[in-house]
Amino acid sequence: MSPDILLWLVLIPAIAAVLCLGSSGRFARAGGPVLVAALAVNLGLAIAAFGQPLALEVPFGAFDMALRFRLDRFASFIVVSAAALSFLLGLYASRFMRGKPAEGPFFGFYLLTVGMLQGAVLADHLVTLLFFWEGMLGTLFAMIAVGGKNSFRTAIRPSSSTASPTSA
Repeated sequence: MSPDILLWLVLIPAIAAVLCLGSSGRFARAGGPVLVAALAVNLGLAIAAFGQPLALEVPFGAFDMALRFRLDRFASFIVVSAAALSFLLGLYASRFMRGKPAEGPFFGFYLLTVGMLQGAVLADHLVTLLFFWEGMLGTLFAMIAVGGKNSFRTAIRPSSSTASPTSA
């Protein structure tokens, strides 16, 4: 099997996310089917790559930097588990979010989060891991922020475990 499958595990959700984020007007309701189809393809690729030792290096940026991906037995288990859970959650979300005003942006940021998650799990270099981990932080923040009128305040609010008693 070609090691390019590692790159496709990250790119397919990202490409589908662009379609969901760009859907408006007549295509506003296309986000649900795009979400489910992209997650199904992602799950299929994860299953196809399961248990095969693969490595890929993609040149990225200057100073001989590269995105390095590696799939071993443990990483393949995590990738398949994450893809399966993402697919099941995507099925639920596509039904739950149907007709809601933030449907397209939510699906887009959800797919970007899945792509960032796959990249973080497959990372074979600290810079690659940090790139995808921090990207996932941004997409999770955006998923919360598109929720409604007061959702931005919720997204920037400190967690209850770190908040002082007077800030609650």
